[in-house]
Amino acid sequence: MRGGAASGTEEGSGGRNGGFGVLVVCSLCFFLANVHRISPGVFAAELMREFDASASVMGLLSSSYFYTYAILQVPVGILCDRFRPGLVMGIFMTIGAAGSVIFAMSGSLAMAIVGRVILTAGISAVFIGAMRLFGYAYGSSGASFATGIMVAVGNVGGMSASGPLAYAVVNYGWRASMIAIGVLTLAAGTASMAVTKSYGRKSRPDCIQEEDGLSLKQGRKDYLGMLAVLSLAVLAQYGSQMGFQGLWGVPFMTDVYGITKTAAGNIMMLASLGAAIGAPLIGWLVGRKGVSAHMLALVSASIFFLSWFAIVKKWDASDLTLLGIGSFFLAGGSSFTSVLNPYFCQRYVASGSRGLFFGMLNTAPMIGGALYQPLMGYMIDRYVSAGKGLENGYFAAFRLGLASAAAVLALRILYHAKYSKMKGLPATGAGEMPQ
Repeated sequence: MRGGAASGTEEGSGGRNGGFGVLVVCSLCFFLANVHRISPGVFAAELMREFDASASVMGLLSSSYFYTYAILQVPVGILCDRFRPGLVMGIFMTIGAAGSVIFAMSGSLAMAIVGRVILTAGISAVFIGAMRLFGYAYGSSGASFATGIMVAVGNVGGMSASGPLAYAVVNYGWRASMIAIGVLTLAAGTASMAVTKSYGRKSRPDCIQEEDGLSLKQGRKDYLGMLAVLSLAVLAQYGSQMGFQGLWGVPFMTDVYGITKTAAGNIMMLASLGAAIGAPLIGWLVGRKGVSAHMLALVSASIFFLSWFAIVKKWDASDLTLLGIGSFFLAGGSSFTSVLNPYFCQRYVASGSRGLFFGMLNTAPMIGGALYQPLMGYMIDRYVSAGKGLENGYFAAFRLGLASAAAVLALRILYHAKYSKMKGLPATGAGEMPQ
């Protein structure tokens, strides 16, 4: 069927008229979600000092983001399949704004965790909502590039949670900084509801029959097999990355190399810059004639694996150039996954099941973050308590990241061997649906 409805109620029907607005508002929401995600790593020392918390407890506070996000992904996916994704995203962002303010005003560690949980619940709808909106606005042929742009903008949010946010925390305090970000989150949620109101469905979509792609009704074995392999790979990849970039990277550099928090934040900005460059690049490449998305996934895993070697090696504190380069390629290689996994979903999963598939798949990286951050903190604490030194604790924790990267590469090789020959759905552009 061609010539989707102008209202944007079918995937790929939005055309170019309103697609740019969808991209802008989704990118803004994802930008702020990334600021919230990374921020505890910037003022971890202040939180530990103010709440008298150990490294393990700080890992728990930071990882509460991932537990909450993981629990909500499947419900959010179902909501985005059934209702207008922009409305779902806007309502949730408003909840997130309230959580940010509660976190900023917390007087105890318990209240800080409550605020962090509410905040995370609010921003948990951003990625899935955006994936559904891009399908409506751009079709499968344009959704990957839109995803790449959004991820790039989001990683600018990661940069804001490194260097500039570190500056704001030093000069204005972490509480004032989080209140300001909460106000911006509320504004973004309001914009989401307003700008995307013509994109989505009022009920469960039936514009593509289930037999036109994998679903839990048709192709159950391949559906679950693909989901399992992709989920395990992204769990290990994102979890280990967030253990370094999201929490322990900055304290590692200040404690082991003796550099300032601002200098460490600037090095971590290179990680966000790597993702900001890698995501749109892969979004542009994927699906182009002669370019295999499955091969790109192998390249992504290989870059991610090699990058860990630059992190687990001890460098001269006077020259941390290679540590910065390793951080750049660590996040750059990982960013490929955030574009490729939605692409595989768009090409192989039936339209009416995509929100659910997105939700189940997007649960895995959040579980990874929830596991790796406290696990690395536990390893650090154990080394310190055993008298083996804080420095050795950090390096032991990051060797776990290296081992995880090796597992990711193995899983991507397995995925390539099993699914690279599978026939996908026809590519669609704006205004088109598969026949």
